[in-house]
Amino acid sequence: MKQVYLTGGLGNQLFQFYVLRKMNIFQEEVKYSYVKHPHRQLEISPLIGQHVVSIARYELPKTLLINALIAKAKSRFGKMFGLSSFGRSRLFSSNVDLRRQNTGCLKLLGHNMGYFQFPQYLLDSRSEIREHFNSSVSSMIGESTFVDEIKKYDIAISMRLGSDYLNIPDMNICDYDYYKKAITEVLKKKQIENITPTFYIFSDKVDKAQEILHTLNCKCKVVTTNNPLEGLFLLSKFNNYILSNSSFAWWGMFLSQCNFDNVISPKQWSKSTLHDINLEAFVHV
Repeated sequence: MKQVYLTGGLGNQLFQFYVLRKMNIFQEEVKYSYVKHPHRQLEISPLIGQHVVSIARYELPKTLLINALIAKAKSRFGKMFGLSSFGRSRLFSSNVDLRRQNTGCLKLLGHNMGYFQFPQYLLDSRSEIREHFNSSVSSMIGESTFVDEIKKYDIAISMRLGSDYLNIPDMNICDYDYYKKAITEVLKKKQIENITPTFYIFSDKVDKAQEILHTLNCKCKVVTTNNPLEGLFLLSKFNNYILSNSSFAWWGMFLSQCNFDNVISPKQWSKSTLHDINLEAFVHV
């Protein structure tokens, strides 16, 4: 049996789950655990289809803890580090790890943990992932008229504005100027087509997000839900996106049927190259 240790928020969990699911080329039995996080919780139980035990970080196998210490030490000295492995365990400490591997030969090891944010590895599985996600969560979503009211030219705009984001130096990129440029880019295109789109706001700070859009004279609606999976499901029902540099926003886009050239994202996803999940086909502003 293989062991997978999930961590982080919903977007991170989806990368871990679907990348490792694809790595399981021999369809071996997998046991999942969730490493407790002070501000996050396990969100993807409906996708996994099994009971997932939550554990503290100190309860991880020693081989993974050793890998984590090695990766942290290498990162501290500013080196671009690759795969840290010890025995039959694997810890992918960054996106660079996967990019350095022959992805056609990747397979699960005994213990597997990491962020696994490697979107290129998932591109050829997009339809299958979408189908699996929708079939797994549809029963918990229930009926809604929300999807019916969305027009094909409407825009989903993800605006990550909470303190947990603003206090991360590497990630604090999507400011007022970014949203202004992105919205201006969209409106310019829509005006040529004589269309007035509605911007559907997905944000952790709704009031602040609405304030930004109102200053730009945009027609907008707020999407709120207490269930992160439901929020992601609704986010996936659009054809056009303005993304914040959030893995949650990225997955909402990826689970949709949109063309990537209808997606606007920041030129620089992160101030660190270790966390870049931008796709070349996006419109970068």
